[in-house]
Formats: sequence, C-alpha cells, structure tokens
Amino acid sequence: MWDTLVHYTEAYVTTVQAMAEPFTPPPVLYVQRILSKYADTIGVPTDQLSFLLAAAGTLFVVGPITRFLPGPPLVRSLWGALTGLFFCLLVIGSNWAHVAISAFVSYAMMWLLPISIMPYAVFLFELFYTSLGHIHRMAVSSAPLIMDITDGSSSAAATVPTAFDFSAPQMILIIRMTSLAWSIYDGHRVRVFNAALAEWKVRFARDASTPEALAARAKIDRMEPSPSQVVRALPSPPNVLHFLGFILHPASSFCGPAFDYHEYIQSISFAKVRPDGSPAPTVNYLRALRQMAVALFFGGLFFIGDKYAPVADLYRPELAQQGILYRIGLLYSSLLVQRSKYYFAWLLAEACCLVSGFGYYAKGTEERWDGVENANVGEFELGTSIRGLSVGWNKFTSKWLRTSVYDRVPPAWGLAATYIVSASWHGFYAGYYLFFFSAGFMQVINREFRRKIRPRIITPGSTPTTQLLYDIFTWAASLLAVSYLAASFVGLTLEAGLTVWSHFGYMGHYLSLVIWVVLKLIPPPPRTAAAPGGPKKPVAAAAAAADLTTPSMAKAATIKAD
Repeated sequence: MWDTLVHYTEAYVTTVQAMAEPFTPPPVLYVQRILSKYADTIGVPTDQLSFLLAAAGTLFVVGPITRFLPGPPLVRSLWGALTGLFFCLLVIGSNWAHVAISAFVSYAMMWLLPISIMPYAVFLFELFYTSLGHIHRMAVSSAPLIMDITDGSSSAAATVPTAFDFSAPQMILIIRMTSLAWSIYDGHRVRVFNAALAEWKVRFARDASTPEALAARAKIDRMEPSPSQVVRALPSPPNVLHFLGFILHPASSFCGPAFDYHEYIQSISFAKVRPDGSPAPTVNYLRALRQMAVALFFGGLFFIGDKYAPVADLYRPELAQQGILYRIGLLYSSLLVQRSKYYFAWLLAEACCLVSGFGYYAKGTEERWDGVENANVGEFELGTSIRGLSVGWNKFTSKWLRTSVYDRVPPAWGLAATYIVSASWHGFYAGYYLFFFSAGFMQVINREFRRKIRPRIITPGSTPTTQLLYDIFTWAASLLAVSYLAASFVGLTLEAGLTVWSHFGYMGHYLSLVIWVVLKLIPPPPRTAAAPGGPKKPVAAAAAAADLTTPSMAKAATIKAD
C-alpha cells in the first residue's frame, strides 16, 4: 500500500517537474550557473546559497523598493510577484510548477465553488497537496523509514535531503490559501448576519422584548462572526495581481512568516494608521537590523555547534554507555544547535518582512512591530512551562491551527482535528507522532501541576526568592522535557525516537506517568489560595484576544472591496 502510494506520488511529482523544466527563463539559468561555480568553491550547496541570495536580495533591494514604488497597490503587488517568481525559480527550480498548481487550483475554487463548501474544499485540496510534498520528500530521503539500528557504526536517525523542494513552500502556501478561503467565507457570513440583523430590527421595531423577538435575536447572534473574523473578512477573492503578490512575495514565501491577506493588503496599500489616526510608519530599520543580527548569531551557532554537538550522536548505541550528565548535556546542546537553524531562517525572514513594510500594528495606544514575528527566542528558551515554551515557537502555524481549524469545527472535535491537521502538516514520519502524542500527555501533566501545586508554593505571601527558585525549577524541567521529546521529532523514524529515549531509560515517560498518578491523588487547593496572576486564560484564548477589536466594531463593521 505504502509502496504503491510512493510510486504514484513520485510519478506525478517528477512528471510535473519534467514538464516545467523547459520553461525556466535563461536569466535564471545564468544565475544558477554562477552560483553553482561559487558553491563548489566555498563548499556550500547551491540551493542553500540561492536561498541566502534571495534573502539578501529581499533585504537590500526588493524590500526597500517595495515601499518607495509610486502608484496604486497593484504596482507593488506586481513588483513582489515578479521578484518572488524569480527567486522561486532560482531556489526550487522546476518545483515552481507545484507551487503554481497548488495556488491556482485553490484560487479557481474560491471563484467557482459555492461559498458554503469552498473553504472546506480548499482546505482538503491543500492538505492533499502538502501530503504529496511530504511523501515525495520521504521517498528521496537518504535513509529508509525502517532502519537497522543494531549496527553500532551508523545512526538510527533518518537523513532528509538538504535540497529545497516544494514541500517547504507548500507548507507556507497551505496556511495562506486556507486562511484566505476562510476570509472570503467570513465576508459572506458578515453580509448574511448584517442582513438578518437589519431584517430583525424592521420586523420587531415596535417591541423587541417579546419572546419571539428575543428568540429570533438569539438565533441571529449565533450567526455573528468573531471580531477578528470581521476585520479579516473579504467580499470576494482578490484580483490576480494581488493574489500573486501575496503568495510569491520573497520576504515570506520560502519559510514564512505566513501572515494573512489582511496584513499583506493593508501594508502594501499604506492603509495602516497610528493610534492618533495619522498614517503609520512603513518600516522599522532598528528592529530589522536587530533581528538580522540575532539571525546571523544563530546561523553561526548552527554552523559551528553542529561540529561539536552533532545531533546524530544522540542516536548512536554507544551513547548509552556514557554518564547521565554527559547524555543530558549532549541532548540539550545538540537540540539547541538544531533549533538554531530554525531561529536563523525565521528571524532572517522577519527582517526581510520588516524592510518590506510588514509587521506594524497598534495595540491600544501602543505601537508595535512584532506583527510578523514567527519565533521569540526569549519566550521559548526561558519559558517556565511546556505551553509557555510553545507560545514562542512557530507562532503563525499555531495561529493558523486555531483560526482555521479549531475555531471552524464543532467544539467536540476541535482538539482532535487540530492535532490531526498539525501532525499532517508536519509530515508522516513516525517520530513526529511520537512527539505529538507524548507532548500532549506532558501538557496535561503540566496543566495539572500548575493548577494543584503552584498555588501551594506561590502564595500571596511568597518571597521573591521562592518565586525565583520555582521559576528556575520549572524552566529547567520544561526545557529538559521538551528536549527529551524533540529528540524523536528530529530523529524522524520510529526506531530513532525509541533509541534515543532508551538511552535515558525512558525516564521522561516513567516520571511523567508517576507524576500524573500523584497529581490525580492531590485535591485542588481552595480558590482563596490561588497565587497572584493565576490561574489564567488558556494561551490559545489569550492569543486570540490579542488581535480582536471591540464587539461594537464587529456589529458595526461593513465589508468594503479592495
């Protein structure tokens, strides 16, 4: 079954690539030849050098020009689409055809399908195409899915190909296409709600307090979109130039941040305003330089650290013979090195977005530029809970899972649907599923610990020293737990994940089970014993609240064309 699926996937993927190959423009081929020559000289893969060139070109050329181009927003969308297409051809070669197929099939659905089924159809198609990318990447991996880990001379971890293919851009594209589809659907919902509300006001103009009127109003209120959905709602799909600029702009098309169409069109239209109503600034060079400097630091950390703390050593059988402190040190340091490459890519992409004019927003009277922040190093590395760590990691994917999955299905199915889509979005390696299932269990324990234990330690009379010691303990425990779990994610295969966990005697799982049993026996503390500032709203709800307008704005909102 799996072999048949891989066979047909590879046949389709390679056929599309072969058909697209002759259409690569000569200027792109010329630049590729030059980069190939320099890549051989400095010992860097050509595709990675192409990616760095695309980032540098966006930082120093595409981004600044975007902001200063005269004329209507369509001019800036055209500029972003053309430069994005050039860099797309340069970095992923003939894989551009898969990006085009995925994007334009979904775009056609937005115009042609009935609005009631359109967002679901787009979501399923994009998830299907993302799955094709993952299967293709697994098929061309340099290691099989089932590894023989008895050979002490080799690593049990699978090694994925280093070359850029279409799976990474497709993972960004599914977020953008589905978010756009829901925005169009929400535009329809707003129109239906406004029409129903207007009809209700006319019908019950004389007496709106009768049981019939109240029942009718309650039914209408259940139809009301959330304030966030109203703000991002669209009356129709965008025109083709804005659409191409949105999906191809080189600042975010390769590794994110996958911001939504509302952020894109507001930024290129210079439509954002400050709290006092004046036009918002279009760039923040200081933050862009800071993010670029931090990105370069983590890029250097990955380049150097991978030589001294290679993650492959975690999966070698001889590691089990080392002392526990050595094993813990290697676990933390090697996975910090692995995180560094993500920090490098995400922070560099954020800098590209900032110089291109994206990222500004006003929160009350406060002006902020973290609207395109996909990773917050401090939040993750210094978080004092597993949930707290996750808040700072891959933010736009978390937001997408909340707004495009969790909020769109019946409440009883929300959590299950979110986990299934999240796992499918990442891929089909068994190591991902080891990570997600184990992390879910540990999050339950983390929540119970904060509910039952924290209020007994951190009380209104607690000293700063007690708070500091508690924070240090929970920080170390959370970071070690995440590192232990993430080893299976990085290893990819079932054998790799189980191998690295066996090096630690499955300590993380056994301890979790014991703690879970103990917490079940401990009653919750009295409400009066709750510590200052806790318990708090769930992170997902708090994050959703961060970008909502007031309810009065939701009811008064009207949808305008671009």
